[in-house]
Amino acid sequence: PARAALTGEQVRALSIDDVGLSGLTRTQVDQLTTVQIHQVDERDFDFLTPKQSPNISSEQLAGIDNGWWFGQMPADARAALTAIQIPSLPIEVVGLRYLTTTQIDSLTLNQIHEVDYDDYDKLHVDQIDDLTVEQIATIPNGWYFNKIPEAVRAGLTAVQIQALDVVIVTINHLTASQRLNLMTEQIQALDDGWYFRLLTAEQAVSLTPEQMGLIDSSWEFNQMSDEAR
Repeated sequence: PARAALTGEQVRALSIDDVGLSGLTRTQVDQLTTVQIHQVDERDFDFLTPKQSPNISSEQLAGIDNGWWFGQMPADARAALTAIQIPSLPIEVVGLRYLTTTQIDSLTLNQIHEVDYDDYDKLHVDQIDDLTVEQIATIPNGWYFNKIPEAVRAGLTAVQIQALDVVIVTINHLTASQRLNLMTEQIQALDDGWYFRLLTAEQAVSLTPEQMGLIDSSWEFNQMSDEAR
């Protein structure tokens, strides 16, 4: 096509916000100026190379309104986004699955507060305690909680533990220290006698008569510590 014959000088004269990148060859895209890269729409980010990704502006990244387009970028081009650029990403739109471990390290506190429950497993141990109690309360089932790496789950604070729905997440996935932070309401929400074995003597006295009726065998009863029984 005639477009492919356009020279570098001609390509650099194009108004990219009008013509886009889909009609250019790979070589022509490589010839774009920084000013032209600043004109690229999110739907054309997938044409940019790893060398060009760092030239995407903060405004462009912040304007991403569809995570699908972000996911269409080649992995190496996304991975080239810098620690300066990452804080501009709308995490509630793009999520964490397309970011590298190093890029996740660059998230701001506000971005962590935008993380959805299905991405909690991608946070690092020094980030997990930044989740709000409102975020913790959105965990819909134990599967999502359990896929958070054990070392990361261990970083949950007392305040966060008290926001958990223990019927959903089950207390066997908490550390012994974390279980000490359970509130009476959480202990009395336990609906399976199997988990009573994990309670201390001080906690066991909060079990209701109805809960004691959940213990369905002597073996299960004997799993409780002597002190708790």
